[in-house]
Amino acid sequence: MKWISPDRKVVPYLPFADTSTGANGAFASGVTGAGIGIAIVASKNSN
Repeated sequence: MKWISPDRKVVPYLPFADTSTGANGAFASGVTGAGIGIAIVASKNSN
């Protein structure tokens, strides 16, 4: 093991999220995100 990261407090910081993602425009157009699924796949290649 090379490194163990210490636990750190995580806080949301999204002051520019609306502008950079276009979320307000999408929401105004009726896009809600309903029916969207997200999968996270974690794998490790042991060589």
